Amino acid sequence: MTPARRRLTVDLGLSALLVATFVTREGPARLPHAIAGGAMAGLAIFHVSQHSAWVRSVWARKAAHPQRRLALLNVALAGAYALAVPTGALAWWRGGVFATVHVVSGFTAIVLSLTHLATNRRALVRLVRPKPGRPGPSPSPTPT
Repeated sequence: MTPARRRLTVDLGLSALLVATFVTREGPARLPHAIAGGAMAGLAIFHVSQHSAWVRSVWARKAAHPQRRLALLNVALAGAYALAVPTGALAWWRGGVFATVHVVSGFTAIVLSLTHLATNRRALVRLVRPKPGRPGPSPSPTPT
């Protein structure tokens, strides 16, 4: 699998898991929500590791980097998810204030995720439909 195909697969997986966690947030069966949320957290960590060179370059150049605002959005997004995941487990176990914090941080994470997707829309479109003459995600080789 090419790096571009892997990035596209991870991005699509994160989007699908975001929808799955939102759709399963209500009702008596919380296990699907917890599984989708945990899977999304794991995939998000992998996603960040895929872009670690970009993260390092932005933070190394500090405020002078042209993509500093996107980096700050990503930090806020990571913070929202870092708060939503453990408070989700605590809300399931103890309820109360943990449930409130989980709901607020979860919806904040959704809004920031959608903002992140909108901000990166050009790069995502390039992964799906590269410009002529540029290599895009090639199909996986089929065994013969």
